[in-house]
Amino acid sequence: MHQLYSILLTGSLALLTLNSCSSQIEASAPPVPTPPPQSSKLDVPQQALTKAETPSKSANIAEKKEHPALTTSSQPTQTRDEAIDWLTDLLLNKVNPELNGRKLQSGEARYISEWKAIRQVIAEEMNPAATNCVGDLYWELPSYDANYGSTDPNRIPHISGTFDRIADAIFYSRHPELVGTRLSAANSEQTREWDSIRQAIIVEQPCS
Repeated sequence: MHQLYSILLTGSLALLTLNSCSSQIEASAPPVPTPPPQSSKLDVPQQALTKAETPSKSANIAEKKEHPALTTSSQPTQTRDEAIDWLTDLLLNKVNPELNGRKLQSGEARYISEWKAIRQVIAEEMNPAATNCVGDLYWELPSYDANYGSTDPNRIPHISGTFDRIADAIFYSRHPELVGTRLSAANSEQTREWDSIRQAIIVEQPCS
């Protein structure tokens, strides 16, 4: 019996010694470094993605300017030909509001003829170089209307000869049989039509 107790006591002491050594080894061992998290596109804050990929409100406002050729950079946003096409589209829609800004179809001969007639005059009249307007650059015609139809004695009207030529181009495109005929009171119906066209295409100086 005494021998059995001796064996048990010896085994317990050995187990305590082993646990103590294990604890000391764990305490003295250096900590295992934790690997840094791998970077990925998903780690980029959503706010940063939105800022980089979504156009700002100011950019949208700039696109809606009445005259898209305006820009605050050192170069105009349009080429001269693009500006000519833009103004041609604008005036065609002014005299044909039923178009509502849509694209012309290949079979719409009358509209196409008017568009070509308007563009020819604008291409001939538009200045060869962009104009600086308080730091903005845009393509300009040599003259614009000012106070057109005004009855205010303090506002002197200016009738643009350029836009008179455009009105002529539209009118004679609609009435090719009258080319070379000067309008007068004798053909009042045609005169009223010309006046209606001219009123529809009034455009004042963009830099004003």
